[in-house]
Amino acid sequence: MFRKAIVIGIFVIAATGAFSQDPREITCKPTPAFSFDTVHRICSLGTDGFLAADAKWHKTEPYFAVLSYRHRAREVAIVRWRFFGERDFRGWHLSEYSHSFVQMEIAQDMVIAGTSSGSLNVWDLLQDTFLYEVQIAEGLVSELLAHPSEEWLLVAIDHEKLFRFEFASQSVSEIKLQKGGDPALGALAFSDDGRLLASGGNEVIQIWDTDSWEAVAAADLGAESPAKLMFIAGDSQLIVLADASVSRWSLSGKDLNLLRELEAHPDKRPCRITVGDISPDETLLMTNDSCVQKRAWDLTTDTEIFVPRLDYPPDYDVQGTVSLFSLDGHYYLSGGDYSSWAFWVVGPD
Repeated sequence: MFRKAIVIGIFVIAATGAFSQDPREITCKPTPAFSFDTVHRICSLGTDGFLAADAKWHKTEPYFAVLSYRHRAREVAIVRWRFFGERDFRGWHLSEYSHSFVQMEIAQDMVIAGTSSGSLNVWDLLQDTFLYEVQIAEGLVSELLAHPSEEWLLVAIDHEKLFRFEFASQSVSEIKLQKGGDPALGALAFSDDGRLLASGGNEVIQIWDTDSWEAVAAADLGAESPAKLMFIAGDSQLIVLADASVSRWSLSGKDLNLLRELEAHPDKRPCRITVGDISPDETLLMTNDSCVQKRAWDLTTDTEIFVPRLDYPPDYDVQGTVSLFSLDGHYYLSGGDYSSWAFWVVGPD
């Protein structure tokens, strides 16, 4: 699933700074949180030489974890990072190199890594200790998704089967979706209240009730599998990243309808969007794509914003793999294959 080659190293982030057209020219200091009207002041707080295939923030503590690949190898490590201050990030390996890690999630102070053989490896994020391994099913762990309650974890195997892993009892049960035909499990997202699950694939978006696992709504997507689904507006809407487009969908009862496709900036290339995240205030969407473009979208007007500070030549011709806001909206993590990953903040005018 991941054809990546990433150099792993521990570093102290340097003040590589804000920039006019290049993010490494002058220093910057974090000020307000990200939103559609502050993104023009984006600048780089620091970069590192290895790339993240995935990254997750802890909900309340200044910790995050990175799923990273070694240079020109299939070896993978889980690295824990702690944010100490304005420019001080420090990292520790939670795992030795492994050929099998393919997905990652954080819940209940734990880092959970899914493997290509259908098992989960679990570490204590705060104490840097390995806890246990549990077998879910035979096959590739294609998705890990913590329920908003953090009481259980949704595990997809080979994009075909769903399982529920209970943290307290460490028990596993298969989820039987109540609908005929093949389920569409290419992309998955819980609603904020955890009562709904959105899934996308096989050119279809489906919405499931997480109590009964009955399908409550469905719609044709027109794309084989979206890169990302995100609930917004009190779980009444979905933002969908699919192919080269971003679209907004309305969910009302059993109706799931396309509202509009967001208007792309004419100076941007129409490349496949690979990853994205929405700021906590739900006014700003940041995406990466297969053409190495970092892009900003105003969700108050559903149009793309041109941000000169994001429009600079990349070091490598690679696709984005990580686009992630911290939960307070003050930090943004972005990266891609064969390229440095960086923390971005809203700097001074």
